[in-house]
Amino acid sequence: MAEHGTLRPAPRQSPPDNAQMAFQGVLFEVWQWEQKLFDGSSVTFESLRRPDTVLVLPVRQDGTLLLVHQLHPGDRRSRLRVLSGRVKAGEVPEQTARRELGEEIGIVAGEFRLWDAWQPIEKVDWAVYLFIAHNLATGPALRSDPRERVTAQPIPIDRLFEDEFVYELDHPEFTSKLFEAQSSPQTKARVMALLAV
Repeated sequence: MAEHGTLRPAPRQSPPDNAQMAFQGVLFEVWQWEQKLFDGSSVTFESLRRPDTVLVLPVRQDGTLLLVHQLHPGDRRSRLRVLSGRVKAGEVPEQTARRELGEEIGIVAGEFRLWDAWQPIEKVDWAVYLFIAHNLATGPALRSDPRERVTAQPIPIDRLFEDEFVYELDHPEFTSKLFEAQSSPQTKARVMALLAV
């Protein structure tokens, strides 16, 4: 169970008990099993597993949001994204959110509010947790990470649901939640309450 009383979202398609791991990479596991079809024949089905991900949207006291420009080796340009990171073994999602906030932009938060937790892809067992971080303070000095370059980017909160801004983002897991909130006044009101300082 995750903190905030939230259970890990169930995969949209779970491998059966007889599934076997066919490959284990650095990030993904491939699972395969023989699946009986409606005509009685059988074929090999497969699905993936990967570590869960946490997204963190920090809200400053002045009501601005902190997104990040992120550049990985091999990227052609930096991408505007929500702060994110993988859940490590033994961590619950809120611990990951705290760790990533400190490691990536040198901030600690006194409060985390869960916006949502979901499984975005049918054939991948991969949960995504979206937290809003409040009561921010400067944390320990940042250390250089050769795997990425991250620069915090303040964004006015009123831009969050503007179409033009949503299309600037390069983060499909997050933009799916923005589109969801745009299409539902009740969801948007709930999110705005979570964002309120």
